[in-house]
Amino acid sequence: MCEDPCRWFAFGITIEGMKLRLWLSNRAFVAAPEPIDLFEGRCIALHVRVLIDMREVDRQSEGEILEKIIASCEKKLQPGEVVDAKRYFVEVHLWEDVVIDGAQDVTLKPVVEDKLWKWVAIDLKPALSERPHLPSTSDMPDFHCLSAFLPTQLDTVGQKETCILRRVHGCTVFEDVKVAIKDVTSLADNLRCLSGGLKALYYLHKVGWVHRDFSVGNAIWVASDNIGKLGDFEYAKEVDSSASHDVRMGTIHFMAVEVEHQAYMFTPDKLVSVNPHDSGPPDPPFRMNFLHDVESVWWALVWIFFYHTTATTVGDHSFNANLQWEQFQLAFPGVIGRSSRQNFFANSRKL
Repeated sequence: MCEDPCRWFAFGITIEGMKLRLWLSNRAFVAAPEPIDLFEGRCIALHVRVLIDMREVDRQSEGEILEKIIASCEKKLQPGEVVDAKRYFVEVHLWEDVVIDGAQDVTLKPVVEDKLWKWVAIDLKPALSERPHLPSTSDMPDFHCLSAFLPTQLDTVGQKETCILRRVHGCTVFEDVKVAIKDVTSLADNLRCLSGGLKALYYLHKVGWVHRDFSVGNAIWVASDNIGKLGDFEYAKEVDSSASHDVRMGTIHFMAVEVEHQAYMFTPDKLVSVNPHDSGPPDPPFRMNFLHDVESVWWALVWIFFYHTTATTVGDHSFNANLQWEQFQLAFPGVIGRSSRQNFFANSRKL
């Protein structure tokens, strides 16, 4: 909660000896039940995963979106394909928006003099003081340029205006507990998990949907079934939907290069027209498509190879950990707009 000022609450588990205790902490109080003895009395194992989220108020819940995807599969696929497709999607038991005192739990609308207050776009290039100052001594700073003492990366914010959005408090209960691929250390299991994620994308694309947020946190490994599944459908959309398409969606490390730059960059060269005055049809507006989902899978695979190191490399003098880290920084700089990421994707011939 210290790292995210927008987070309202957090759950936790502590184990001391044979005693387990659940904790709830919010901005007002900390609550915990009596500790549970792990080896005495009846122990009930709950094989469920609960997602508590604060989604944007105009977005549907993940359960609603997944329900629509399954409906599309049942409409457009053969019965056998529908059964197979469901194997590769996370299973949701139920979902519901949180209601407190009979009202939906949403963030407030600021109201001034009974009129709605319009959100103001954040200035992407604020004027900060270029020298330190001490307010207690009435030392007034100057505000005519960016601070030399505060390194900023404000230019990496998305091109669309940045605003504070209203959010709704929702809860989703999943079928069972799974492990995100980022926490899987076996290369064989990683590859099986990615294969399952690709299979899910295959069916998703076949019925006309794009996921738009494939990452190592959304590819799920189910060890009991030895299968990989795809989760987090919060930003999934029908590819031909007339609804607003957020042009820059996805986890930054695994975002397709074209999505990052908001432009088609790998299109074939345009045919030269016989008429010199004919410039041809205008370029279509940029929209995320199936290939961008597939590229995100490629980025996930590259991330796995860079992030994990096999045990045999510990004593291998030919292994250069510093070089691996440098290449990792080129491929995954952590900010939007770095040319190193595009160059790595388009020009790298080996890892």
